[in-house]
Amino acid sequence: MRMLRDTLVIGTLTMFLAAVGSTNQGPSRDVSANEAEKLVRKAMSTHPVPQSLIGLDQFKNPNFPDFYFIEAQWDNPNGSPIAGHFAVDPKTGDVWDAAVCREYVSTDLRKLQRTIHRKIGLSETQYHKLRRPGPMCSPGETPLRK
Repeated sequence: MRMLRDTLVIGTLTMFLAAVGSTNQGPSRDVSANEAEKLVRKAMSTHPVPQSLIGLDQFKNPNFPDFYFIEAQWDNPNGSPIAGHFAVDPKTGDVWDAAVCREYVSTDLRKLQRTIHRKIGLSETQYHKLRRPGPMCSPGETPLRK
């Protein structure tokens, strides 16, 4: 009888600890490449060229392999077809300029980031723990915000 009671107590404690532990786990996955492109498009919505945006190309930067790098092109008959270079943190969805230490921020971008955070299971507390400077920021540098 005592053995049955001990087994029930241990089983109950195990289930309780598993439930408590599961609430402290991190996100179920990173931001996807497709979601990163959506974030860049949203970041560019305040950019002077979004209406003539042609496309986005992802590329690898061997110096920062843990970021998505995305180049935006636009139809510019009088100059460069490059509208900008962006870096997206796959852990947080933060969007950075890939040339200087500048973070893209806007109300619309933050709304999309929160939607993606809910989708991937990233809480606000976890987001703040995972948040880090962009790839072009020097240690201790305060990022510009755009």
